[in-house]
Amino acid sequence: MEAKITKNFHWLLGVWKARDGRSMYEEWWQKDECTIDGFRYILKHGEKAAQEKFRLLERGGAIYYLLIGSNTTGLIELKMNFLDETMAVFENPAKTFPIFVRYKLKPNGHLEVIADGLRKDGKSYRVQYPFEKVSGIRES
Repeated sequence: MEAKITKNFHWLLGVWKARDGRSMYEEWWQKDECTIDGFRYILKHGEKAAQEKFRLLERGGAIYYLLIGSNTTGLIELKMNFLDETMAVFENPAKTFPIFVRYKLKPNGHLEVIADGLRKDGKSYRVQYPFEKVSGIRES
C-alpha cells in the first residue's frame, strides 16, 4: 500500500528556484515511504547557504510539516489541515510564526509558498515565495 506522503506530494519533489530575481531555492526529495525532506537556501558565490530545513512526515494517520529554520529556536510542527491534488495547508496550533503555511502548485506549473503569522504588536503579516521548477530530481 502506497503511503499518503508519496501519493499526495509527488508534485513537490525536485528543485525549485525563486521567480522574483533572488538566488533562492527549495529542494524536496523522498527520504522514505513516510517522509519527504526539503530545505530552502540561497546561493552565495556558488555555495548553498541553508536558511530553513523542512520535513513532511506521515505519523499516526496525519501529515505534519516540520520546520527547522535559521531564525527559529527549535522545531516548529504544523499539522496538515487541507490537502488536494495541488495544494497543502498546514496549521501551527501553538500560534507562533508561522501560523499557517500553504504550498500551492499553480496551473502554469509554478509553486507558491505562503507563510502567515502575527507580529509582536498583534498585526498579521504574510511572507510569499514564488518558485518555478528547475529540476525534477535533487541535485547534490
